[in-house]
Amino acid sequence: FMERAGRAHKADWHGKAPKPVEANEALRQLTLSNEQITAIEEYKKQIKWQPAPPQFTPALTAVKIKTGEPKVYAPDTLTDCRSAYGHALLDLATQNANVVALTADLADSVKTDGVKKAIPEHHIECGIAEQHMVSCSGGLSLDGFIPFCSTFGAFMTSRAKDQARVNDINQTNVKMVATHCGLSVGEDGPTHQAIDDMGSMLGLLNTMVIEPADPNHCDRIIRFIGSHYGNFYVRMGRHKIPVLTKEDGSVFFDAAYEYRYGRSDVLREGKDLTIIASGPMVIEALKAREMMQKEKPNTSIEIVIASSIKQFDDTLIQSIMKTKKVLTVEDHNIHSGLGDQVARLIAEKQLPIKSLAIMGVTEYQLSGTAEALYDAAGISARHIANKIVNMLKG
Repeated sequence: FMERAGRAHKADWHGKAPKPVEANEALRQLTLSNEQITAIEEYKKQIKWQPAPPQFTPALTAVKIKTGEPKVYAPDTLTDCRSAYGHALLDLATQNANVVALTADLADSVKTDGVKKAIPEHHIECGIAEQHMVSCSGGLSLDGFIPFCSTFGAFMTSRAKDQARVNDINQTNVKMVATHCGLSVGEDGPTHQAIDDMGSMLGLLNTMVIEPADPNHCDRIIRFIGSHYGNFYVRMGRHKIPVLTKEDGSVFFDAAYEYRYGRSDVLREGKDLTIIASGPMVIEALKAREMMQKEKPNTSIEIVIASSIKQFDDTLIQSIMKTKKVLTVEDHNIHSGLGDQVARLIAEKQLPIKSLAIMGVTEYQLSGTAEALYDAAGISARHIANKIVNMLKG
């Protein structure tokens, strides 16, 4: 009865169960004869092998690869995280035969072109086929390779979300590194401004998400994910940002800095309010703090860099407990990113705070420079400073 519908080119049985009368008749036709039952039972007696229960490598298990020497970008360097990613990836691929790069017709933009030019046998061009790229990466990882696949964040977490989900289920070892995320993509306009990508990956149970705050931070993160098992989603912007420094002017993420998943870092200490920032918003938060110091010298603002919205450490919790006034800032929508996860942390830990404010993107923006879009979206340094003033009044 199902075959008749099919021969008539009708899709009558998609998602539809047969009626009991129809099912019973079909099952009657499939009933085995005594001879068939005997043959099957005899065959079963010959089967000795039984499949073992599935075994998965635990996430964050250290992988034996050569991570190379961290590259330290000087304080006066102005570059983008994607370039830092490209340099670190080339270093890993040069020293490890199983590290490969994949891209979807964007090698120059996502900076896998260094691998493509230097060691082309380590580079796979998938064409404009993000879904294939992510699936291929999953297969490669299960065969012992360490694949870094890259495209724009808007494409990685929308077009290839299905394939990323299957990799998550299979607990593969894929390093998804997305560039041009957030309003940082600027002139490419709203279709390319990935402001929901972290939320997209947040729901995947076996995928870890990370966002670097500057090129040095990015370098350490890329080397870390290459040397630790599991699926990772690393997002970064497009525009060039300054190298973060300590108060004495030296490099903050220096050669001695060791990244670990979920690590938070106190960029500036303070006691009146904690700004928790991620990615390019860290530099905006730092500018806002400097504005406050000029206008209100007695104001003491602490800045904490949050690298992952799925896992926070005691450093961040202790800062919240100290100031009890918390402001989160992100180049992402406010409904499924850093702010949401910090609020959840506060609720779960029952942290006794006085106030919490979440700053992020609340509507789609047009085409413009990253700086102009940050200002238009209300997340630039001056907007952060104004928010601080209002929060300290309360």
